[in-house]
Amino acid sequence: MRLLLLLIFATIFSSTHAQEFLFFGSQQTGSIYKVDLSNNNIKAIDSGVVHIRRFSVDTLNKKIYWAAGSQNKIVRSDYSGANKQDVLLNASDINNLKVDPINGKIYYSIIGNSSIRVCSLNGLNSQILISPVNNVQGIAVDASRNAIYWTEYNNGDIKKARLDGSNVTTIFNSNDIIFDLDINPLNGLLYFTNRTGDLIQSIDTTGGNLQTIISAGARLGTVKVSAQSNQLFWVTNGTNRSQVSMSDLTGNNIQTIIDTTTFVISGMDISEAPTLVGVSNVNYAYETSLFPVPFSEELFVTFKDPIDKNVIVSLFDISGREVFSQKKNIHNQTQLERGDLMSGIYLIRIIDEETKEVIMAKKVMVK
Repeated sequence: MRLLLLLIFATIFSSTHAQEFLFFGSQQTGSIYKVDLSNNNIKAIDSGVVHIRRFSVDTLNKKIYWAAGSQNKIVRSDYSGANKQDVLLNASDINNLKVDPINGKIYYSIIGNSSIRVCSLNGLNSQILISPVNNVQGIAVDASRNAIYWTEYNNGDIKKARLDGSNVTTIFNSNDIIFDLDINPLNGLLYFTNRTGDLIQSIDTTGGNLQTIISAGARLGTVKVSAQSNQLFWVTNGTNRSQVSMSDLTGNNIQTIIDTTTFVISGMDISEAPTLVGVSNVNYAYETSLFPVPFSEELFVTFKDPIDKNVIVSLFDISGREVFSQKKNIHNQTQLERGDLMSGIYLIRIIDEETKEVIMAKKVMVK
């Protein structure tokens, strides 16, 4: 920790954070750092990491994923840095990635490759999702709108498609260099970094209502939005300085979280639970039905065909907070008791305990 304090000056700030941690990395030091946003404590959780590019946090499973660029792989670990695993190998030069924990997917792109690819959280079933694309530098996923968004660095485009790769549409085009982006599912706005003007700007999901939020005055990198605390986080890399800063969603109340003159920050993400407002039901390999809907006392989940699996059944409230989790063995039906659940909309998710594959995820209402 003494060495880390010599490298990094962290400005203490006071704020209420829905997110717990901020993660960032450095190619120069080969380290991954975790910032506790409740007290601004900084800790190196891994070292000797080669060519860190981008991070994506899986809050539901308390994992961080990162693209290990020239090592041609995606790696994950616990928030503490423990239980490090190579998830996807032999994937050429991975440039960026985005984890979708609700649907159990990783979306990623490769330098020099004209496609966005998708695989499971364990790296299985890797396949091309969208092609052609042009130098993808930012990927955002919104399960609530069944949509994936991305930036194309060479042509100034922001595009979107459904999560199955269909209905590709250009929603925004400019003559500027557009780098990273993120989405706030609550207000329906995309926030992106414009490297031509050193700006953070926003548009709605149709590409309209362009607004400039931040004029950074330095080369912008990753941008992340906290939907639950209404805050923006972004990286700037100058000639002799690298910073992580934050503001509210209007660009006011700017504060510096990390300020270092010894290395360049590469990749950053925050551990905020995904927001489940309006989550669309997704079709999986197993056909299921829920009864009764809405339910007041008991809910029955029935599979059309027997699955005979050990599973984990979880319920998430509208903010993405896990309110119930239980291991079960399912033949073709399972039953859930309401217990002390409040009335409202929830997401029920069933995953295979062994493979962690998502078997079913559907909205359900408790009355």
